[in-house]
Amino acid sequence: QIARAEADVLRAAGEAGISHADIYPHLGIGTSLQWSINIARNHRARTGEGIFSLGPVINVPLFDWGQRVARAHAKDHELRAAVLAYRQAVLQGVAEVETDLGDLHQLHLREAATHRAVQALDSRTAAVRKRKQLGLGSTLQVQDSLIEQRQAQAELVSARTARDLAYVALYKALGGAPLPKADQPTGAAADHDAAAPQPAMPSVQGTP
Repeated sequence: QIARAEADVLRAAGEAGISHADIYPHLGIGTSLQWSINIARNHRARTGEGIFSLGPVINVPLFDWGQRVARAHAKDHELRAAVLAYRQAVLQGVAEVETDLGDLHQLHLREAATHRAVQALDSRTAAVRKRKQLGLGSTLQVQDSLIEQRQAQAELVSARTARDLAYVALYKALGGAPLPKADQPTGAAADHDAAAPQPAMPSVQGTP
């Protein structure tokens, strides 16, 4: 988006420069070639006459000077609008990056807290099983501890997935290239597949 806005600014600047140049007189060199043929005399042999001209060309804005000035003012306004759009795109990009950085930091904290909770529940589950073996606990307590342990592990997987998605969002906000598709082989894999020998087709020979 920022690159597109920058391209719009460059295009608007070029158009504004051309429109300002059109306000003033221009001096150049022009050529022309006119060729005429008489088709009424003879159908087989036709004679032609050519006229070649070369001379200076002067372009003076006499009658359309006001129109050219108005066009130049319009192009100036378009350039200002393109610059404002570019600034807005830059500010929006910076805001997206800051937001994604904040989200990634919060998700890192969430993942760390969930990991500590899983470790605590693992220790608790081991203690409950030990108590069950010593006859100080019941099977129901072990099952409840296992359920809490599985829920905490599921939350840890969810936190890691959210952190990975936040990292991808930050990568895109920084202007990173799109990731390759899953079915598209990478460069090394494609070279390896191309260099791999193809299996030979078995030849069948019949006896007369």
